[in-house]
Amino acid sequence: TGCRNLETIVLENGFTSRYVMDHGCLVDTTGTYNNRKAKVIVFGCKGAELHKTSSDIEAISESAFRNTDIKEAIIPSNIRCIEPNAFHECEFLHTVDMSLCKSLDNVYGHAFSECPSLHTVKFPKSDVKTVFWDACFAYDNRLVEVDMRECNTPYIPNGMFHDCISLENVYLPESISRIEEAAFKTCTKLKSITIPKSCRDIGVEAFKYDGELSSLTFEEDSLLETIADYAFKECFGLKGDIIFPASLSFIGTSAFDCSEKTNRFGSIGTVSFSPLKS
Repeated sequence: TGCRNLETIVLENGFTSRYVMDHGCLVDTTGTYNNRKAKVIVFGCKGAELHKTSSDIEAISESAFRNTDIKEAIIPSNIRCIEPNAFHECEFLHTVDMSLCKSLDNVYGHAFSECPSLHTVKFPKSDVKTVFWDACFAYDNRLVEVDMRECNTPYIPNGMFHDCISLENVYLPESISRIEEAAFKTCTKLKSITIPKSCRDIGVEAFKYDGELSSLTFEEDSLLETIADYAFKECFGLKGDIIFPASLSFIGTSAFDCSEKTNRFGSIGTVSFSPLKS
């Protein structure tokens, strides 16, 4: 990883039966995906044109483009898996486009994390369910908006957008059943969030330290049951009434330290609410 100036790879006799070059990408023709043989991109050279690669490639392997000079990652429609750290620490990566993907099953941990220039992300729109794993967009400090409304994903994983300090607007899909731990922690510029009615659980520290969060809305007919410990701790922008859904039965310890409005709950943790901050 990190070979930013490597422009091509010459394959000696004996290697060509396994590896091929495809538009600047080194492809393992005997790789595996989902316990079966598949063509897998294992490395991206300088100037690699990912979107032009062959239609029978199914996966981008672990750290394939990590710390390279790639600027735009247009994920081909045939890709089914983006493995851990695939584009981690890509300093110049400004756009990730997964909207062409028709069968993207998994985007694994830290796949696009710590990319300081990343400002645009387009999510899959396929009916196929896409699972995102921990911290896959964490510490992307120029990311301003996340629109996942057309994405079919079952949950927002741990730390998915942790420390995205420029993130202002988030639109979540109706498919999620939970928002996991620290998913939006320290998104200090986040202004508002609407929790889809499908969401049953908001995890520990999910929105902790989101100091500019001033609007928290739960969709009508919400199924929300749990707001875990510290979920909205130090969200000092929440100064008005918060109208909770009737389905809510538990609010955890210090879940809110920025609002004094409450309702009836089956269980409320220690100091779930504290007075408004001046």
